[in-house]
Amino acid sequence: MTVTGLEYSAVRHLAYAVRPCHDPVTTLMGMFTAYFDASGHAADQEWIFVGGFVASVEKWAKFEADWLSLLRRYDIKRPFRMSKFVSGEGQFKPWKDDRQKRHGFIKEAYGVVQRYTNKSFSHGVRISELRDFAREFPQVPYINLEPYPFCGLGMGPQVSQWLQRKCRRDMKDHHVKLVFEAGDLNKGQLLDAFQKEYNCIPIIESKKNICAFDACD
Repeated sequence: MTVTGLEYSAVRHLAYAVRPCHDPVTTLMGMFTAYFDASGHAADQEWIFVGGFVASVEKWAKFEADWLSLLRRYDIKRPFRMSKFVSGEGQFKPWKDDRQKRHGFIKEAYGVVQRYTNKSFSHGVRISELRDFAREFPQVPYINLEPYPFCGLGMGPQVSQWLQRKCRRDMKDHHVKLVFEAGDLNKGQLLDAFQKEYNCIPIIESKKNICAFDACD
């Protein structure tokens, strides 16, 4: 899905976003990509959030280079999982109690994300309250969606508002492509809701193929 004020061919932008090698020379001005991921699954937690970041194609390419360099220095294999890092599981188990190393990595990681992204987005809901509200007010649009697509659908207006402000500030047109992580449940419902509400369908991509999803984890 591309959020824009004007018509535009998304084919070139999509190809650039998913290629393993990035060439900033081919970057088209005013083109952005927003990546989103969910915080776990609704079946095993009280809350669920969908969050992500938007940045220019060129900035994402620079993010990837610096991010992969950071992971190599700390001997971390992609894809990065924040939940595993916090709990000290898997590849993070050897330095679970090394507070200095953990603090050093997370400080650098946040620095890379902040340096190469334009804006963060997040939409969360307490799952039990969403269920209760849906039973009481079934007429509310999209209230009967599962928690993940309900939160994911909220990314559309947030990105649109940011885009409108940026277009006015820069006095030129910009375009944003929305990409959601493939591992999240109820993706079909999310795509159907976007198609119905915005007459567009977001792109679904695997976390293992795109470093930008590490920032959203």
